[in-house]
Amino acid sequence: MTDLPITKPTILGVAKHFSKAYDSYNQHATAQYVICQHLITKILPYLPSRQLDTVLEIGCGTGNLSKLLFENLRIDSIFLNDLYDKITKNLPNPHGKTHHIIGDVLAVALPHHLNLVTASSSLQWIDDVAQLYQKIHTHMASGGILAFSDFLPNNLHEIKSLTGRGLDYRSTDEQISLLNQAGFKLLHTSTSTQTLYFNDPMAVLHHLKLTGTTATNSGFIWNKTNLHAFKTAYQERFGVHTADGTWQYPLSYHASYFIAQK
Repeated sequence: MTDLPITKPTILGVAKHFSKAYDSYNQHATAQYVICQHLITKILPYLPSRQLDTVLEIGCGTGNLSKLLFENLRIDSIFLNDLYDKITKNLPNPHGKTHHIIGDVLAVALPHHLNLVTASSSLQWIDDVAQLYQKIHTHMASGGILAFSDFLPNNLHEIKSLTGRGLDYRSTDEQISLLNQAGFKLLHTSTSTQTLYFNDPMAVLHHLKLTGTTATNSGFIWNKTNLHAFKTAYQERFGVHTADGTWQYPLSYHASYFIAQK
């Protein structure tokens, strides 16, 4: 099952899928939450203080990273950004002010003198991250920290190898080059891998839908024929026969982490 037509997701398409998945996201996005946990542990050693004046989180979604920021830092003003207005229901900053910036981060106005800019599992939806890094650099305070997680080119490789569909994730070397070009000093980079297991290939697709990741399937409609072909190919190529006699089907998340300073 290969060579399906690929249509790049639009901003409106991404917003629609993640807004629709807002209520189911936290229950099913276990890999993304672990990535948030990894990211916060990598951020803390590079901060000069646990008390910060102004913080921006890009693509805050349901607020998983925000909660970890609130648990570990005292923030006077946090600016939460995403494409849809359901983020206004997220947990507010318990230590200070909460501001919401709805819209494409490349197009909206950002605050100045940012001490910390974070993003977890969201920058892959942005086409021109070079422009984003330059914009962030302009709005940061001297010595400010940019800390984010991204996904590597082999992320969700099971899906892409069978369907030919998926985002073109950036390599670590590409990210480092873009950060350097924007004027940032790289402080840290690392990677992690998580593999989730499901009882059926259809459960893999259901998981992706409930976490909004079907935004990668813009312009493509599943039907009985291609669903059957997908299920058969997934079973044949990726099925794992367990010791108790059952079959499990893996889905692999490959994340990268970056800490950079202005």
